[in-house]
Amino acid sequence: MATETTCTWLGTAGWLIEHDGTTLLSDPFLSRPAGVAPFPLSRERLKDADAILCTHGHFDHAMDLEQVARLGDAPLWAPEVVCKRLASLGIDPDRLHANETAE
Repeated sequence: MATETTCTWLGTAGWLIEHDGTTLLSDPFLSRPAGVAPFPLSRERLKDADAILCTHGHFDHAMDLEQVARLGDAPLWAPEVVCKRLASLGIDPDRLHANETAE
């Protein structure tokens, strides 16, 4: 049985990937400078994500992770330093998983 995968570009490097009832957010950068098209989805649409992935700590990948994490309760994979920052901002450390460690 074939299932459909949909990928919605969120701008910059961000994606909302949906497959067979599972939703993944990758590098969900919500912020937009003046003159750039607004974020293409309602933030409400992001709250039911099953997982959040941050590939690396550059601002256009990690800056809005706190906002996104507070929308729901999805586990979040990010570089160790990003996980530590999110924990210091009050995101439950049990939700945070390092996908790379600081050397």
